[in-house]
Amino acid sequence: ATLTMNVQLAQSSAGATMHRVLTDWNEGTVTWNNFGSGPGGQPDIDYASAVLATISLETGGTRSIDVTGIIQDYADGDPAFGWMFLGTSGNVGSFDSSHNIFITDDGYMILESPGIRVLDLNPDPANPTPLWAGGSEGHDASVINNVLYDFHGGAGTFIYDFTNPANPTLIGAINDPELTYHHQGWTSEDGSYLFICDEGSQHPAPDIFVYNISDPANPQRVGQFGDPDATVHNLFVVGNYAVTSYYTAGFRVFDVSDPVNPVLVDEYDTSLSSGAGFGGAWGVYPFAPSGMIYISDRETGLYLFELRDIASSVSGGAGQKPESFALFDNYPNPFNPETVISYQLAAQTHVRLDIYNSLGQRVRSLVDEEKAQGSYQITWNGSNDAGTKVTTGIFFYRLRTDNFSDTKRMLMLQ
Repeated sequence: ATLTMNVQLAQSSAGATMHRVLTDWNEGTVTWNNFGSGPGGQPDIDYASAVLATISLETGGTRSIDVTGIIQDYADGDPAFGWMFLGTSGNVGSFDSSHNIFITDDGYMILESPGIRVLDLNPDPANPTPLWAGGSEGHDASVINNVLYDFHGGAGTFIYDFTNPANPTLIGAINDPELTYHHQGWTSEDGSYLFICDEGSQHPAPDIFVYNISDPANPQRVGQFGDPDATVHNLFVVGNYAVTSYYTAGFRVFDVSDPVNPVLVDEYDTSLSSGAGFGGAWGVYPFAPSGMIYISDRETGLYLFELRDIASSVSGGAGQKPESFALFDNYPNPFNPETVISYQLAAQTHVRLDIYNSLGQRVRSLVDEEKAQGSYQITWNGSNDAGTKVTTGIFFYRLRTDNFSDTKRMLMLQ
């Protein structure tokens, strides 16, 4: 893709208005055409009070953004085009550009493309500390339960033990000849399966590949999903469901309670386009505190979705029968005002699902009945059995059946 950016300096040391044009921004390759005078032919912007960029988009139209920090960084001697942390007080830190960024809960930033790089934000977020780098291509990364998944484009997917962020240890790799471009992915809730999106897939090849990674050193492809009329972009797993941005097909939800057989159970077409290609639903984000799922469509804008009452229809209509009992992490967590609890039953049994406070006192009984084999979810609205809202704090939810019991923790905020 080619991006043209005209940068206008509102004021220079000479009091003149100068321009700079960025052309041929393609996979990180940047060519600057300079207008104005300065040492070494660089624009003199030491005293620029503001820098505005007008970006001409391939799809038409323009955007104006404040890029003062970016241009100042270039003038200070760094020829690399880097993304800046820009706040109300201006540039507070910088690092070389990347295609994707993933920041872990404990403050480590993973940059993808070119290569993969790990930076530590903990000592000083304004000055990230480089820790480790590898590869040469790269595209996207995820860190889940101290495991780093490096979706390295055409080079494959690489799995690292991320216990020591300064020295990730390679523990597995996926190089499937049918998987064209390892674009992005996420694991099942228990970490035993990895879903990989192939943005370069060509029908009849699948779009979504499923691998059993219970032994990371020996990943096994066990499932797939393909659509001859659309291209997948991104995927995340929440409980028993995979939520996806599926370009021209829009927002799609899959039941992955049986990861080997992903089942499309709901969808909403956000796109004005059709057919395989890169228009339509671009981004998907399901981890907001509200529990809302955000979908960004390149053509039609931003959408917010909420999943409700989907599990009961899935367990009855999809025909997928779980083979094990499980209680999953509630979502969202922390939450306010409500959260969703998912579980699965390997056989018909009596089920009790109760909420307890930090003192061990039961505050709410959510389920107390016989249930068939299947996958289920239920929403807790933060109230006790009397219908009164509980106060902020830590709560526990416990699932008990005839032969299974598990307890998990959640946090309610007000």
